[in-house]
Amino acid sequence: MGDDIVRAPADPVGVAMVGNGFMGRAHTLALVVAGLLVPDLPPVELRSISGRDPDRTRRSAAQYRYREAFTDWRAQLDGPGLSAVDVVLPTELHHAATMAAIGAGHAVLCEKPLAATAADAYEMWRAAEAAGVVHMCGFNFRFAPAVRLAHDLVAAGEIGEVVAFDGSFLESIGLPEHDADDVAVWPPPPQDGALLGLGPHILDLALWFAGEPTTVQAQRGKLNPSPAVRDDFFSGTLQFRSGAHGTVRGSRVAGGVTSECRFTVTGTKGALRWESPRLNELWSITPGHRATLIEVTRPSDPFMAMWWPEPGHPISWTETFTHQAAHFLRAVAGRTSVRESAADFEDGYRCALVVDALSAAADSGRPTALTRPAG
Repeated sequence: MGDDIVRAPADPVGVAMVGNGFMGRAHTLALVVAGLLVPDLPPVELRSISGRDPDRTRRSAAQYRYREAFTDWRAQLDGPGLSAVDVVLPTELHHAATMAAIGAGHAVLCEKPLAATAADAYEMWRAAEAAGVVHMCGFNFRFAPAVRLAHDLVAAGEIGEVVAFDGSFLESIGLPEHDADDVAVWPPPPQDGALLGLGPHILDLALWFAGEPTTVQAQRGKLNPSPAVRDDFFSGTLQFRSGAHGTVRGSRVAGGVTSECRFTVTGTKGALRWESPRLNELWSITPGHRATLIEVTRPSDPFMAMWWPEPGHPISWTETFTHQAAHFLRAVAGRTSVRESAADFEDGYRCALVVDALSAAADSGRPTALTRPAG
């Protein structure tokens, strides 16, 4: 990613942004900034954006400088000059939009979770493989430099064999406000609940660090009285094929925290700990319980060469999407494989299998075995 990289010009990547919400903004910003900062990327053409509200979608197209605005993503996928589709719709629409994009022969970046069910995720993965298109699932925490460094250290054997993974994703966004009469006013029901909405983030990291689980146990519940709320919190344990064990937890009603993802991966020779509010830091713990803080801001650290020439300048959560977009564009241009840094649809499917198993275990109150992923 250094400034000395010069390559022959590549064909432009025409992008359709399928969705116009929070993630549509994040992914659009990432594509634009990646194109400005990374010299070896193919040119990006923002072809079209779609959303349900016509006026809002037209305003977004003008603001972000997309050439066209659509209210029907099906019509959008027939637009000229497209080579990549970025799906940031509500989860229940991921399957339909992604399958249509694959059918049109486009590369696809689909925001996590890949699908609402493992069965849908499996179909998406196999269809993308059969079509020979680039496919990537948007787990942006893989693109935090400190998280990638932790993975590199584990892969290099720096902490020995992984014996445990412990992770959580906690938010307070689901807690109620109270009106003048001290009556609880609950926020609108979230799209996915805690397990499907927060769980994939931490489960993807668990699988990335510790491998494939074989058996899970879980419980979940909710505080919000609305029948539309699936769950506000969950916790689970994982038994991995390697013999390692794991604990995972997610909550939208965790007081005292705004939004925090954290994990510890423990090995036979040490451990590594990371938390999202201190995104640029990684703790290394030796078996003697001596902890060393690693500041991950050097230009030689993962993804940092595109930013500043000297260490000590932190980046934020926003930049993880820029790293992700740069990797996706490289993969579309044939300059790297998705799995070099990112999750593809097979990874998204494997994560969906664990979500489904945790859901089944919570409903039954019994340990639940995973069916080994096909392929």
